[in-house]
Amino acid sequence: MTVAIAIIADDLSGAAETVGAVAGGAFAELRLMPAATPSTAPVVAIDTNTRGRSQHEAQVALREALATLPAGAVLYKKIDSLLRGNLSSEVALLRALSHRIVVVTAVPRVGRTSVGGVVHLDGVPLHETSAWEHETRPAPSSTAAALGVPSTVISAATVRSADLGAAMLEAFAADLVAVCDAETEADLELIAAALDPRATIVAAAGLARALAPRFALAAGVPRFAPGADRVVTVVGSQAPSAISQVECMDAVWHCVVPGAAPDLGAGDAVVTLAPGEWAGDDLVRAFTAIARSIRGLPGRTDLVLTGGDTARRVLDALGVVSLFPEYEIQDGAVLSCTDNGFVVVTRPGSYGAEDGLQRIVEHLRGTA
Repeated sequence: MTVAIAIIADDLSGAAETVGAVAGGAFAELRLMPAATPSTAPVVAIDTNTRGRSQHEAQVALREALATLPAGAVLYKKIDSLLRGNLSSEVALLRALSHRIVVVTAVPRVGRTSVGGVVHLDGVPLHETSAWEHETRPAPSSTAAALGVPSTVISAATVRSADLGAAMLEAFAADLVAVCDAETEADLELIAAALDPRATIVAAAGLARALAPRFALAAGVPRFAPGADRVVTVVGSQAPSAISQVECMDAVWHCVVPGAAPDLGAGDAVVTLAPGEWAGDDLVRAFTAIARSIRGLPGRTDLVLTGGDTARRVLDALGVVSLFPEYEIQDGAVLSCTDNGFVVVTRPGSYGAEDGLQRIVEHLRGTA
């Protein structure tokens, strides 16, 4: 089977979100590391797991991932809608390989738009919000500032006009990265329709759903069926919104402290990290202990993992190397199956209504 679109992401939950949106139920594979064996899926993704690594490490990992991709596939470099990560070094590498790069940061369905080349959250410019309060540097004032390469902004007015395709070509001819504004789902559909097939897409997950009709992929055979003996939810974020979701859950709550392993028992469980700063080694040991507890449970245990770093750490500790995404349960919450018979739902840590996690568990249980 020919790969139609190849996705590279720096974060697991974002990779799954993008695959789930563009595949639309078609057979897809999400690899947790590059592999020499070609994928048989029409949609294949690789998580480089470099969101929190150095720019050099991110560039090396991206180069390695690119080397494993088949010729002819559309390349979708998934980026964070809040411009976190190593955007400048990754785009610099892609720009050295392609003169046709289109950047689209908007995810309108969750209030993330682009106006004048500036990311907005619910109408407020990113650099005026608290979204970057846990980062080590200030939020960029524009997408161009985050990119750090020559670029030009294609306004929403142009996106909605007959001049969109010509504007992209003009940017490419001038060796500029085309940054497209978008405020609505309809804007994303217009951008998707106008994309040059040879262009490299650098985008948040919002554009993926608009791209799906372009590939007309056949639906795959569903793998998921309810039937887990329990559902274990792991929440790595200590944000108040995440904890409020945990408090709405019908599950036994285990709060892990450094040096301790949770005794998960027989029923549904939710695991969080104790408040406070966690050293790197303590964090590694915590997720290893959580995975060990999960592995020791009898029968089938399905997982809900919030936050890309949390998901990646748990799955690495469990020895999972590939996921097979099936569909989105809710915005950003993607249901995937593994080769060894259990189900994983991944979701970005910044998403979800107050009852979001409980509704995911109910879906897995078949009681939603």
